[in-house]
Amino acid sequence: MHLIVAAEQWVPWLRITQDNDGTLNYSGIMFNILTVLSHALNFTYELRRPPDGLWGVGFPNGTWVGQLGMVKRGEVDFALGPFAFNWERYHYACEFTQPIFVDYASVFMQRPRVQTDLMAFIRPFQWQVSGV
Repeated sequence: MHLIVAAEQWVPWLRITQDNDGTLNYSGIMFNILTVLSHALNFTYELRRPPDGLWGVGFPNGTWVGQLGMVKRGEVDFALGPFAFNWERYHYACEFTQPIFVDYASVFMQRPRVQTDLMAFIRPFQWQVSGV
C-alpha cells in the first residue's frame, strides 16, 4: 500500500532540508516514527508539504487550510504533527491518534501586588494640553 502524507517543518519534530539538486531530506522525531510505522505496517509513503505552509485552520464557511485542509479534502491520507488538539479540529477536521508527547509549557511572572492609590483614576492623564 502507498500512502500520501502531509508534512511541514517544525524542528525538532520534523526537519526538512534541501540538497543543491532540489531533493528534500527529512529527519526528526516524527519522520523516525513514520519510518518505523511504514516498516511495521508494510506501506510506502510520499511526503507532501502544504502549499500554504500552514498546520491547519478552519474558517466559518467550513473550509480548512494547511495540512489539516489536505487531510479534510482527501489530498493526503494523514499528516505528521505535532498538532495541538482542540475542539474545532477534533469535531470538524480530523481524527487524532493517541498523543506521543504532551507539552504543558507555561510562562511565569511575579504576581502583581495590590496597592492602594487614591489618585489612580487620574494617572492615565497628563497635565499638559498639546495644541493642534
